[in-house]
Amino acid sequence: MKYETAGRLFSAILLVAMAGTAATQEGPKIKKFLTKPLVIEDQGSFFIGGVPKVTNYATAPTANAASQAPAPNQIVIGQMYVQFEIPQTKKHNMPPVIMVHGSTHTAACLESTPDGREGWYPYFVRKGISTYLVDQAGRGRSGFDVVLALNLMIGTALAAGGTLALNQYVERDTDAMMDRTRHRPLPDGRMRPSEALAFGGLATVAGYIYLLLTTNWLSAVVTAVITIVYLCAYTPLKRMTWMCNVVGAIPGALPPVAGWAAARGSIALEPIILFAIMFLWQLPHTFAVARLFRSDYARAGIHLLPRDSSRGGNPSNPVVIGASIALIAVGCLPTLLGFAGMFYLAIGAALGFGMFGFGYSMVTQPSNRQAARRLLFASLVYLPVVLLVLVLDRV
Repeated sequence: MKYETAGRLFSAILLVAMAGTAATQEGPKIKKFLTKPLVIEDQGSFFIGGVPKVTNYATAPTANAASQAPAPNQIVIGQMYVQFEIPQTKKHNMPPVIMVHGSTHTAACLESTPDGREGWYPYFVRKGISTYLVDQAGRGRSGFDVVLALNLMIGTALAAGGTLALNQYVERDTDAMMDRTRHRPLPDGRMRPSEALAFGGLATVAGYIYLLLTTNWLSAVVTAVITIVYLCAYTPLKRMTWMCNVVGAIPGALPPVAGWAAARGSIALEPIILFAIMFLWQLPHTFAVARLFRSDYARAGIHLLPRDSSRGGNPSNPVVIGASIALIAVGCLPTLLGFAGMFYLAIGAALGFGMFGFGYSMVTQPSNRQAARRLLFASLVYLPVVLLVLVLDRV
């Protein structure tokens, strides 16, 4: 039971870290480029740091020579989520242009005019002027979007809870055979299978619909893929081959992708790297669990751990070592690619080498349960700390 409690706590931390990562994912770029007054090219209203700002239609504003303060139709923006495009050849000392999308003036001529001529957005970019685009009525969000983060957590919690309930419905017979799961509601007789099936199905679908309505379709689709791969591939493979751990690592690594999709509406390199980190992390983690509960899984006919080789050792050992080494390398990529700093690199590398050390200890001491327990504990520390530091290093 203590491992299940730790798992619930870890899941809660992961959800918060995932939402934070999604909500702050464009921080450094915005801070870099939005440091001077922007020229407002359209009338509109939007939010800066949660405070509504209203601008009138402006031409070429000039700063007050006496005070050096921005003119009334200029606004200094510290951090916002906006679409932007930096020209390849940027004009020197030319302030960027921000267009508030939504009113007749901008909406009709944004990409092209009604008669087919070049629109405002490509014109400014072609002229070498950095161009930012903000939706009207507050859609230019401040640095941390609390509403988006909460909606993401609620929708993900519903879908994840429903998926786990459906999994317990499918595995109710094998759960009754294992000491670590026989006290779950279904094998313990505290819930009927039909109730679990109904609850799981409704919660899962409700999660998809909630994400679709409050975030976007891509986040809902990624979450649905998690459910499908988990229930239709990983769960049945557990009774066939120990390579199910590799398949199971796919849905386990997709939550950051869903978080990024909710914030950006697209998939980019950053969430792919987060996926790789979580995918590699799961392999030593799950094999540590498999060693600790080897007899339990064997009794239920679940093949999470292969049999020891006749020549000594376990076929999973190279997977644990290889994944641990790869985790060190992949864990450094956020800094090497420029979307995390040196603080993250130091913490991520130190924890990665720690995971490798505990993994090496486990595979070289196969009969030592404490070695597997130490690796399991190290894995429960690694992921939430790495994700939390990654979020904090971007704020």
